[in-house]
Amino acid sequence: MDKGILITKSGLELPCVIFPTRKQLFPIGEEVIVYCQNRLVKGYLSVFDDELVAELEILVEFAIIPELEELCIE
Repeated sequence: MDKGILITKSGLELPCVIFPTRKQLFPIGEEVIVYCQNRLVKGYLSVFDDELVAELEILVEFAIIPELEELCIE
């Protein structure tokens, strides 16, 4: 799993973990699922910057996954 930065709809930049499953949206980006602060979020990852993820939708509002939380803070 890759680390990244989630840019939320409110403009915050938070560390996140990007799941390896990706869905090609357009020639310039991919839809990804990330874990960030006890949430699973669907986001948009641009091919120009493989670290920044723009939030599209919160899929799970609260999920406790200690292994992923540790990856976010490392």
